[in-house]
Amino acid sequence: MSLTWSALPIAPNEDFDGAPLLRTEFGLADGHGPVTRATLHATAHGVFEAHLNGQPVSDDVLRHAAWPG
Repeated sequence: MSLTWSALPIAPNEDFDGAPLLRTEFGLADGHGPVTRATLHATAHGVFEAHLNGQPVSDDVLRHAAWPG
């Protein structure tokens, strides 16, 4: 199955001296139905904390993908 999708990068709207909080909100069209699956595409070599609806998506915290686990 081939899916076509596009995205815009999420970026801070000003310069930060530390790590910025990058986030975005979106809505679904009326009549869309419940979300049954979602995929997060992220870079930073796995060194990030992802949250969905205010909850962490994993117990891993700033865990690089190459670290043993």
